[in-house]
Amino acid sequence: MNCVLRSILAVVLCNTVGTLSATTTNLGKPVTSNSLRIIALGGAVTEIVFALGAGDRVVGVDASSSYPEEAKQRPKVAHHPKCFKKI
Repeated sequence: MNCVLRSILAVVLCNTVGTLSATTTNLGKPVTSNSLRIIALGGAVTEIVFALGAGDRVVGVDASSSYPEEAKQRPKVAHHPKCFKKI
């Protein structure tokens, strides 16, 4: 069951990244590949994002994100919207 959920999440993340690349910001400006930033909440989500090759876009992770090694170097955030302001 766990493997199935990870596969589904990976497909959703792939589709989301593809969808985001064609949208605009809340200011109406087109989103470019340089402007996409990811805050990964959850160790499994962080691992998947890095495995999909989007680790360079990760600007924050939660305390449970300890793999891959690069994730440990990202700023830590809590699961509360106020913490996102520091990112």
